Amino acid sequence: EHLAAERETEIRSLCSPDGLRDTEMDRSQAPDQSDSSQALPSMEHLIQEGWRAVGVLVAQRGPLLKERQTLTQRLQGLMEEVERYAPGSSERQAFMLGLRGCGLWAELKALRAQSQRQELEEVAGRRQLLLQELQAKQQRILHWRRLVEETQEQVRLLIKGNSASKTRLCRSPAEVLALIQRKVVPTSEVVAPQSQELLRCLEEEARHLPHLLLGPLLRHSPGGLQPLPTVLPSIHQLHPASPRGSSLIVLSHTLGLPAGKAPELLLPKAASLRQDLLFLQDQQSLRCWDLLHVKTSLPPGPSTQELLQIRASQEKEQKDNLGQALKQLENVLKQALERIPKLQGVVEDWWEQPGQAALSEELCQGLSLPQWRLRWVQAQGALQQLC
Repeated sequence: EHLAAERETEIRSLCSPDGLRDTEMDRSQAPDQSDSSQALPSMEHLIQEGWRAVGVLVAQRGPLLKERQTLTQRLQGLMEEVERYAPGSSERQAFMLGLRGCGLWAELKALRAQSQRQELEEVAGRRQLLLQELQAKQQRILHWRRLVEETQEQVRLLIKGNSASKTRLCRSPAEVLALIQRKVVPTSEVVAPQSQELLRCLEEEARHLPHLLLGPLLRHSPGGLQPLPTVLPSIHQLHPASPRGSSLIVLSHTLGLPAGKAPELLLPKAASLRQDLLFLQDQQSLRCWDLLHVKTSLPPGPSTQELLQIRASQEKEQKDNLGQALKQLENVLKQALERIPKLQGVVEDWWEQPGQAALSEELCQGLSLPQWRLRWVQAQGALQQLC
């Protein structure tokens, strides 16, 4: 670094106008001395060449000394072995047999290790298959457990609904009587006209019954091409001209029953459907009451204006944080741009040194980076003493 600084100052002095005039005056006064100085190399160049040659020689000397030491030790070991096994051939044969036995033992151990490795691989494969089976069983168990939990939840809801119904039924007799009057009595009043109508239909069918011939109806396989059905058709189907037949057929279609059903089967079906309808209405009213109770028990939430204010404050805070982050990033980039020329100068100075390829873990020409730095410090001190 000191040599580079001196060279830079020298170049700057030569490039300045005063330096150019001084050099022209020196050249005009002493042309012979300038020619002789241009012919000879400078002192710094000679010092650098000398240190470079010394570094190469030192780097070559270290590996050569290590190689000489290892070869000497190996030669001594070989000499000792030759002196040890030279007296007789039997000892040499015993030694060779021992070496062969060691080699066979090593080969046996390698084969055993290989067989053990194969066995371990097979065991690992079996364990992998078992692990996959266990994972599949675990998935099935988790699925079954989830189904059981869902079933338990449904059962819990049914129990809760039944308990609510029981509590409603276990109220005071006056409430039960009011419930019966409100739901059962209107149902019976609604069903009463239908039952009377069905009773009249049954009476009309009873009057028509003596005029029917039951012989052909009781035969399951008459002489015709098409067999008769085994279920007896209704009287209204046999007598479509009956005034009540069309209304009963419409009612059968409404209830989802075939047209051949007798009217005595319509009343239980209609009653069961009516009961299902009342039960579903009761369940619907209970669900509506539970939903209303849940809605009223929930705490009141913030209004729309408060939500908008919270959203605006959050957006403002995010914008402030983003602006601060951008400012910090801008400052860091400015600092980095300011440091780039310094880093370029340091890299160029380092590239001009002989130890530019040396790192702390590697060697360049047999020397590490600290050794190169120590040599440069010593050379700088010696140069200063000479100056």
